[in-house]
Amino acid sequence: MNALTGELRWQISVGAPLTAPVQVHPGAKRIFAATEQGKIHCLDLESGRTLWTRPHGAVVDRMALAADRIVVSDQSRKLTALDLEKSGVLWEAAPAGPVADTSVNAGQVYVATADGRLSALDCKDGSEKWSYTRIKPGSPVAASADGYAILRQDSAVAFIGPDGKECWTYQPEATPRHLACLTSRVILSDGGTTLVVLDRASGKVIERRAVAAEVSGMEVSGGLLLAHTADGAVHAFGFGGRTDEADDREGYLHLASILEKKGTPAEAIEAYRLILTAIDPDCGQALDALAKLYEKAGQPELAKELRLRMRRK
Repeated sequence: MNALTGELRWQISVGAPLTAPVQVHPGAKRIFAATEQGKIHCLDLESGRTLWTRPHGAVVDRMALAADRIVVSDQSRKLTALDLEKSGVLWEAAPAGPVADTSVNAGQVYVATADGRLSALDCKDGSEKWSYTRIKPGSPVAASADGYAILRQDSAVAFIGPDGKECWTYQPEATPRHLACLTSRVILSDGGTTLVVLDRASGKVIERRAVAAEVSGMEVSGGLLLAHTADGAVHAFGFGGRTDEADDREGYLHLASILEKKGTPAEAIEAYRLILTAIDPDCGQALDALAKLYEKAGQPELAKELRLRMRRK
């Protein structure tokens, strides 16, 4: 839908109910949806046009995205890596138990199984690099861009290095439901209105941040933590954990995109302007998106100025 007017941009039927959360790949401009018919659909983000449909066979229950591939787990306990462009199978792997969660980062696929095991697979070929067995069955797992992972044990939280070795553990006051890992911080949420911020090196509490409503989900984009709350808001935090200009740019591009989809164009405009004024004045994606927002808001002169900047690049 158009974020400014509510006008429907496109819609498509995939023929059956969805069986896994829809995955959006902003870089490739693609959307991935899995249905109870055992099919995976790849759609163009801008138009909704079907780029490919793959009969997977078993019903897919989880999907995770890497730069050039999508990793899916299904009810037959199989992991499959598919090429983003043509849906070809790159590799297959069989985890030890039913998959509870997956995450992809730093060239590794992190697989948490329902029987209490975390495995790290090589994203290139699916071979197991290491495993960790002190994980609480069904625990979520969050991986950082440099290959560290945070997960739940029985009552504690454990921070695992890229080699599978335990770095530290932390005993929270309440069982965390949401986990996130940035460059220098680990963030925990029990689903309430407080974020617990830990130092990534030591596992010690640095601060607690309050949000206006209960946290319903967390994700990391670039170097930003995006916390989704029950009132429909998105809160962006840096926590001193951004790594470089590219991370900043990607984080704010993702945030601006979310704000557009939520129908808050003024906030999206501010996010794009921040990119252009403080991070990357030549960011083509931000220039184009901001020009479109100005056009829709009835400010053609501002849009024209941005178009001229794009031509001069």
